Amino acid sequence: MGVEISGLDEFEKMLADAEKRQRGAVNTFLKAEAEELLGAARDKTPVDTGALRANWGRSRPYRGIIRVGNTADYAAHVEYGHRVVRMVGGKKEYTGKVKKGAYMLKEAWNEREGNFRENAKEILKEMFK
Repeated sequence: MGVEISGLDEFEKMLADAEKRQRGAVNTFLKAEAEELLGAARDKTPVDTGALRANWGRSRPYRGIIRVGNTADYAAHVEYGHRVVRMVGGKKEYTGKVKKGAYMLKEAWNEREGNFRENAKEILKEMFK
């Protein structure tokens, strides 16, 4: 008694073709999604001088990972909030007040997350046509 499996050659060719298409498709997808996220985060960024808004950026995709962030040294303070201090006699003194975070990146991600998943599904469908 034996088992016969057919179609493995076609399946192997389909996987090889998908792998060739995938290399560029994943990077293109990641760059496009990162740009959408950056745009949403910029729109949510509070503006005083415009420096914080101008410092949003992304890395190049590498092994399926892309990083989005802000290089301004005070970006984390605006994102997550901070204690309010004042200078008294050359020393920082806590005023008892707290500045709430703007959560510009977090809110942008929350808005884009559903679209990201849907767009990823579409990319996968295209790869395995």
